[in-house]
Amino acid sequence: MSEPTLGTSPPDRNASGSGAALRQINRLIVPLLVLSAISNLAILVSPIFMMQVLDRVLPTGNRHTLALLLGVAALALLLQAIVDGLRDLSLGRVARWSERLCAPLVLSRPPEQKQDYLSMVGHLKSALDGPAARAALSLPWLPVFTLVLWAIHPWFAGLAAALIAIAAALRLTYHAMAAAPSTALLSAQAQESRSMQDAQQVSSQPALGELSHNLLARFVAALGQRSSLEDQLSPLRVISASLEAYLRSLTQLLGLSLGAALVVQGDLSAGGMIAASLILTKTVSSLEAAFASVDNLKQAAQSLKKLGNLPVPTTKTSTNIAKLNGALRCEGLIFPTGGGAPPRLDRINFALPPGSCLAIVGASGSGKSTLLEALAGVTP
Repeated sequence: MSEPTLGTSPPDRNASGSGAALRQINRLIVPLLVLSAISNLAILVSPIFMMQVLDRVLPTGNRHTLALLLGVAALALLLQAIVDGLRDLSLGRVARWSERLCAPLVLSRPPEQKQDYLSMVGHLKSALDGPAARAALSLPWLPVFTLVLWAIHPWFAGLAAALIAIAAALRLTYHAMAAAPSTALLSAQAQESRSMQDAQQVSSQPALGELSHNLLARFVAALGQRSSLEDQLSPLRVISASLEAYLRSLTQLLGLSLGAALVVQGDLSAGGMIAASLILTKTVSSLEAAFASVDNLKQAAQSLKKLGNLPVPTTKTSTNIAKLNGALRCEGLIFPTGGGAPPRLDRINFALPPGSCLAIVGASGSGKSTLLEALAGVTP
C-alpha cells in the first residue's frame, strides 16, 4: 500500500487545516473492506472442510476426495493468512502516518491544549492499529454468516440472533452501570497527572519546600481518589468479562446441542452440525468484539474530526545551527537594514572557546539584541 509522502513542505494550503490530508484515510476503506471480505469468507473454509469430511469422506472412505479437500482448504487458509497480514500491515502504516502527520499540528497548539490533542492522536492511532479497526471491518460480513446458518437450518440463525441480543444486553447494562464511575475516574486521573507534574516542577526549587509538600499531599489525595474509583469499577468489569466468557462457552454448547437434536430427528447431517456450531461461535464472538470496540471507535471518529479541523502551522525559515559543543564562533556576520541604508551589523567577528564569557555593551539601538537573535537563529 502506498503511503502519502511526508516532507518539509506544508500540506495544501487550499485545504481546510489538516482535514484534506487526514481524509485520505477514507480512500482506504474500500480496499480494506475487500481484504476483510476475503479474510472473513475464508473463515468458512474449516467448517465446510469438516462438513465434507464427515458427510462424504468417512461414509465412502475415498482418500482422493480427502486429499483434494485438504489441498483446497490449505490453499484457502494460506490466502487468508496473506490477506490478514496485508490488512494488519496497512492499518499499522496508516496509524503511524496519521501520528506523524498530526504531531506538528498538535505541537503548534497552545500549551494548555497540547495534552488533549495528544490524547486524540493516541486514540486515533490505537483504534487504527488495534483490534477496534479489525472488528469494524469484520462487522459488515456477519450477515453472510447468518445467511449461511439459515441455509444449514433456520434454527441456527434464530439461536445466533438470541445470543447476540443477550450479548448486547450485557454490554448495555455494563455501560449504564459504569458510566458515572468511568467519567469520575477520567477526571481523577487527569487531576492526579496535573498534581504530579506540579509537584515535580516545584520540588526542584529548594526555597519552595513547603509548597512542594502541599502539592505532594494533593497528589496523594488524587491517587487515593483514583484508586477508590478503580475499586468501584473493578467488580463491574470482572462480572462483565466473566459473563461474556460464559456466553462464549455456552454458545458452543448450545450450537452442538441444537445440531445433535436436529441430527437425531434426521433434519441435519453430522457434518452440518459441526459446521453450524463453528460458524455460530464465530458470529457471536465477532459481534462481541464489535460491541467491545464501540467506545474506541467513537473516540477515534471524534478525534479524527477535531484533528482534521486544526489549522496548518505556518512554516518558518530559520538558521541551521550545527551540533552544540560549547564553542561559539562568528565570522563576517552582516545584518542588512534594507533600503540601501548601512547594515545594522557589519562584519562582526569573534570566537569563544567553551566555558569563556564575552560581555556585549553598547547604547540602546546599537544592535546588541540583533546580534543575539542572529546568533541564536531567531532572525535569519
